[in-house]
Amino acid sequence: MNTTANNKANGLGFDKSFGNLIETIFNDFPNHIKGEAYQHGFKGFAPVNIFEKDNSFFIDIIAPGFSKENFKIDIVDNILSVEALPIIEAGSENGNTHKIIKQQYTLQPFKRSFTIDNKIDTDAIQAEYVNGILKITLHKKEEARLASKQIEVK
Repeated sequence: MNTTANNKANGLGFDKSFGNLIETIFNDFPNHIKGEAYQHGFKGFAPVNIFEKDNSFFIDIIAPGFSKENFKIDIVDNILSVEALPIIEAGSENGNTHKIIKQQYTLQPFKRSFTIDNKIDTDAIQAEYVNGILKITLHKKEEARLASKQIEVK
């Protein structure tokens, strides 16, 4: 009996494409849970913390190494999109050309999208980039602030 090695196997007996599928499912798990619009074509993944405090929501996106000029933030059809595209001129630094000896990291572009509802004042959205974190503040509209009340349990 002859046996041949399966070049597709990943060492665990699974086809590599199956392993890639499982990896994709686990990597994308937060997107599926939170209902975020999944973006194809972007290599990087930027971790996000979202929290609410009194009259605002806050989105913190971890994105070290960028500058504020690298970010594009817009709202279309109640989708808040945050995109980061590094501006890199290959082979030059301060106008001088150079040869890269070793490169262990590159800035990866990413895009994250969030569905917002009509309770957000889109004219008052603010963003700032501080210490590698893009901080986006979404203020609630006045009527959304007044609509909340505490219900007593009897």
